[in-house]
Amino acid sequence: MTFDPEDSSDALNRSWSRTPAEGRATHAGPSSCRSGRARRVLSAAAIAVIVLGALSRLLWLADMEYKSDEREWVDTMVNLWHRPLSALAPESHHSGIPHSSGFFHFLRAISFASSNPLVMVGAIAGFSTAVMLLGLALGRRSPRDLVAVAMMGTSLTLFVGTRKIWTPDLIPAWLILGLVLWRASERARSPRVAAWLTGSAAFCFVMAPHMYLSAIPAAAAPTLALPLLWLLCRRTRPRRARIRAWVVSALAGWATFIPYVVARHSVHASPRIHPPLSAHEVGEVLKDALTLPSPLKIFLVYLWPSGQSMRATHPSLLLDLTLFWVLVAVTIWTPLFCAVLVRLLIRWRQTLGSPMVVVSLLVWMGTAAGVLFSRLGSYTNYWLAAVPFVYFVTAWAAYQSRWSLFSRILRPALWVASLVAFVATVHFVLLIHRSGGFPGEYGTSYRLQQGA
Repeated sequence: MTFDPEDSSDALNRSWSRTPAEGRATHAGPSSCRSGRARRVLSAAAIAVIVLGALSRLLWLADMEYKSDEREWVDTMVNLWHRPLSALAPESHHSGIPHSSGFFHFLRAISFASSNPLVMVGAIAGFSTAVMLLGLALGRRSPRDLVAVAMMGTSLTLFVGTRKIWTPDLIPAWLILGLVLWRASERARSPRVAAWLTGSAAFCFVMAPHMYLSAIPAAAAPTLALPLLWLLCRRTRPRRARIRAWVVSALAGWATFIPYVVARHSVHASPRIHPPLSAHEVGEVLKDALTLPSPLKIFLVYLWPSGQSMRATHPSLLLDLTLFWVLVAVTIWTPLFCAVLVRLLIRWRQTLGSPMVVVSLLVWMGTAAGVLFSRLGSYTNYWLAAVPFVYFVTAWAAYQSRWSLFSRILRPALWVASLVAFVATVHFVLLIHRSGGFPGEYGTSYRLQQGA
């Protein structure tokens, strides 16, 4: 087996917990037992947070966001259900850019071609939940994987994406699945299993743009850059079987876009005028990029404008608590992520030595560049593909070095941030359930619309 620096800290953590230091264990029996119990308690608490965060996606599905966009997609899918299965050709979108119909075909499969919006949103939430639980099952012995899955499972941004029927909603689930399988391939002892998991991860990354084209940077960066990084970095180069599996699976995944590309080129695209970039647009993208792990975008879009007017006319303790905890999550997550970016820059040699970390940063920067280039505005759905990679990078920084003071501070800080994010998400869910939706962007919930 080749040495893999990405797993070195996990291996060190496992060996440390299994093998006491010679000449010291005999003198530190009681304290060692207390330390072991503390680790077990923390591990159980981490697993509980992940399970609750994953299962919360299935709670009160009827409270989902259901506005004109969601109705449009439901109508599109119901019409598609009555057609025979076709190639992944484009479907028209209100943004003016025809996207792949892969989302509709996949949702058709996991919802058993149901025309019931509740079954559809349940399929979206259920797939996301299953991916989170799979990440827990495969990474339960790795502290790095546990904290990464915990961050993804408690993210309010990712949670809101599972409470509607919209094409970007399945992007994070496919990318999280790719990252989970990738990490499992890094730990696999059997070369055959490692190769199979590696190929599956590559294929999952390419499936994300079939859900929504904004995920193209998140698919292109891993599938194209990773083989090049393997060639450049001898220490992180895997076995040939894994490289071959990655290349073959990536090519097979991108081949599924051929029907889409052919159909797109057969339709004349209307020209678009791109005025010069303004400082406001650049500043908005930078703000969204630096606060991506936090729920700031959700706060500004869903809660802040309507919350202020509601507090003036209909005071509510639950509303105040929701605003408070979401702001606390924003306050904690933003400096943590900025500190991680600074750390990665300072330790640039170590950063470049981890191919998937480099790829994740390319996804993050590529998404920002794509948002600026498209000139469609900096909306939450355009950033969803980068969110899982940002959490992956953050978890890597926390467990990259066991003895680093930065990592020793960052590890508990990330668990606190995940717990705060979970509390904020719970309050958001309760607020939507109690109010039957929320004024402004969320609108009246599906449950209240059906009851009206």
